[in-house]
Amino acid sequence: MIDISTNKLSGRKKVLIDGQEYVVRRLGAGDELAISQILRQLNKLQKKLTAPDLKSEQEAKFEEELNVLQERALKIYADTFDDGGDGSKSMELVSRLTYDERTELYDMIFNADKIKEAEAEQAKEGDGSEAKSAEA
Repeated sequence: MIDISTNKLSGRKKVLIDGQEYVVRRLGAGDELAISQILRQLNKLQKKLTAPDLKSEQEAKFEEELNVLQERALKIYADTFDDGGDGSKSMELVSRLTYDERTELYDMIFNADKIKEAEAEQAKEGDGSEAKSAEA
C-alpha cells in the first residue's frame, strides 16, 4: 500500500520565525522570473556605477534605480510571507536577510520534512552500528 500525505504537497507552510508566526507560500514561477530579471538589471547598474567616467548626476540616478529595484525584489519576497497583519513584519524579515539567507530559509521551510526524514534515517543507522559494536 502507498501512503500519501497531501501536507507535503502544500505550497503553503505555517512557520514560527524569531517568535513571529507566518504562513509562507513558495515562490512561484512568475516570482522567480521577476527576481531573475531584477538581479540582471542590478548587475548592469552596478557595472555602470563602477565605470571610471561616471558623472555625479549619473551616479545619483543609477543609485536611485538600484534602490527601486532592490525594493521591488524585497516586496516579491515579502509577499510570500503572510504575517497576519499589514505585511510590515514580513518586509522587516526579508529586508534583514541576504539573498543566500532567504534561499536557505525557503529551503528550511519547504524541505523540513525531507531534512527530518534524513536525520531520522541517520539516527537509525547510527543506532544499528552502535548495537553491532556493543555485540562485538
